[in-house]
Amino acid sequence: MIKLVLTEYRQTMKEGFKNLFTTGRVFVIIYILVMIVPVYEPGLEKLMLYYCDIIPLALAVMFTGMYPNRLSKTLFLCPMSKEQRMNYLKTGFWLRAAVPIVVYFILNTIALLAGKSSLIGTIGMLLPLTSAILAQNLWIQTKGEDPKRGQKLAFSYKRYQSCYLFVTILGILSAVLFSILRANIDHANRNELIYIISLVLIQILLMLYEMKTYYRKVMSIMSDYEKTEALEIKEG
Repeated sequence: MIKLVLTEYRQTMKEGFKNLFTTGRVFVIIYILVMIVPVYEPGLEKLMLYYCDIIPLALAVMFTGMYPNRLSKTLFLCPMSKEQRMNYLKTGFWLRAAVPIVVYFILNTIALLAGKSSLIGTIGMLLPLTSAILAQNLWIQTKGEDPKRGQKLAFSYKRYQSCYLFVTILGILSAVLFSILRANIDHANRNELIYIISLVLIQILLMLYEMKTYYRKVMSIMSDYEKTEALEIKEG
């Protein structure tokens, strides 16, 4: 199934970039913002450490905008059972999460070997980073909600959307703040530590709630053609 997902992603890469700048343009804005966030105290080493953390996050944001939890019409026409379609979506979900985390390990291993990072900081950053990636990866691409058709979805799309946006924004914010904190740990005070660590823990709990509440439902709905179409509003 991984081979099928990678093949589909490769073949739809051009469409994915187009999708990123249309229905996924909010992810472009997030991408730009996290890449230009300043570090508290200037310095090349701290800036490099920040980007070792944030490049994987920005990569995950880009993947979500390019490849949302959705099957192409071509795959719907393939002789696949609903279980196989769900397996495709789940594989894509975890693949889009795994690749940025692998990139994170590569970049931070280099930073560790160069003596620019600590093992505790690297492991600690992995928690808010992974939580932020999983939270924003649960995106459903839609032009909006048709209330009449929306009844087919078996859950409130508006409630899902509110939960998704809140947990995603909180996840990206906590990851960025934690990265800045560890880049400036020598100058951090107790209140900053308590505030940012508390924010990270709250976001992780909310991410777990989001995953428990919507993960299976999203995978089930997006593997069903009629329910997928129910998320689209006809234009004109």
